[in-house]
Amino acid sequence: MTLSPLTAAREVIELHAFLEAWFRGALPKTEEAFERLSRAWPPAFRLVSPEHHTLEAAALLRQTYEEHAAYPNLRIEVRDASSTLAISGSVAIVVYEERHIDRGSVDARFCSAILAEGESNSLPVWLHVHESRIVHPRVRPNPSLERTATGLALGPRGAQA
Repeated sequence: MTLSPLTAAREVIELHAFLEAWFRGALPKTEEAFERLSRAWPPAFRLVSPEHHTLEAAALLRQTYEEHAAYPNLRIEVRDASSTLAISGSVAIVVYEERHIDRGSVDARFCSAILAEGESNSLPVWLHVHESRIVHPRVRPNPSLERTATGLALGPRGAQA
């Protein structure tokens, strides 16, 4: 079976919708609800943050779980996720723009994600994401939405000491 461009793009959009709902507290803080993310990010998953830190799945999952309901006003927009850069059999590379909007501040990133076909009848799994901050006069990063070297620090609760 082949991972289609449409399936890969849909996964990018749907996973970010999950993340927004999780950070806003719209989902219950349960392992069952969180399973959506833990299935998407296998142990080999890596994320390169806009600050050029490589973050591993276990740390990201732990931090994300703890950040439940921490950002009730956060919106996450995904733009142009249909821009599948390459696809080969069971692997797709999707490029997209991601925007975190919280109380009028915008943190925009240009992202590329490598997704692989999941097990039969399951969602794709994420292998790698690379984020680069978009600096534009009308898009100003919100310092409270930064990532740190140890995980997601999307706001004051996530700030590292």
